Amino acid sequence: MNMFGSKKGVSLVEVLISAVILVIVAVVFLQSYISCIKLASMSKETLFALNSAAAKLEEVRSYTFSSIYSYYNNGAGHTFKVAELNPGDSMGIVSVDNSNPNLLKVAVTVCWRHMGAGIVGEDTNLDGILQSSEDANNNGEMDSPVKLATYIVRP
Repeated sequence: MNMFGSKKGVSLVEVLISAVILVIVAVVFLQSYISCIKLASMSKETLFALNSAAAKLEEVRSYTFSSIYSYYNNGAGHTFKVAELNPGDSMGIVSVDNSNPNLLKVAVTVCWRHMGAGIVGEDTNLDGILQSSEDANNNGEMDSPVKLATYIVRP
């Protein structure tokens, strides 16, 4: 009894139920926070990969039409690393289709390991070569969320 004449208070059961609800809410917020961190990391990595692919595409455009295919299609410029990502965890690939003698289709694809775990893109071993076991959609091309393509016309 308190001074107003009624018996008030919180029982142990009510405190435990409140604590359980608080823990559940905290776990949900923590999972959301971790998901946001992973998404922000993926966004940053994708931006680095896009910038690197765009720079490589500009580099390709600086070559003469006749030298692009020999230098970039399985030549010295075929693969590259993304400097902003861990070099061992990224691979950029330049492919050139010269089936039309007056038009080159140049594609730049970047694959990388996300946060030390899963691979983004089809180059699962990051060697710059598309094996049949890596080609998830069986289209014969290296695919990734970061893939830029352009056509270069013979002058």
